[in-house]
Amino acid sequence: MTVAPLTIRRPLLVTMALPMDWLERASALPGKALHVALTLLYLMSLRRSSQVRFSQATLRRLSTSRDASYDALARMAEAGLVHLEKRPGRPHLVTLLGPEGQPLRVI
Repeated sequence: MTVAPLTIRRPLLVTMALPMDWLERASALPGKALHVALTLLYLMSLRRSSQVRFSQATLRRLSTSRDASYDALARMAEAGLVHLEKRPGRPHLVTLLGPEGQPLRVI
């Protein structure tokens, strides 16, 4: 029996200005909203766009259930933090929104 070699992935350093008012509003929501919010900000910084895909791969990285993650997304949408574009059979498109309902800017 052969054993696959252990691969060590370097941590990806992402730098961006965190929108603290947005994070404070997300942290006030119940459930996994803060986990999802931090993941969305991470994806936003990687993609350099305020619109990101929320996929099954994203859910696996969060280590949260699908229901908890989608519940958090729905709560964030109700709070005006994100806009959800649900696409059957495809990942949701999530747009992170600023205070005036405009997409957050990546700095």
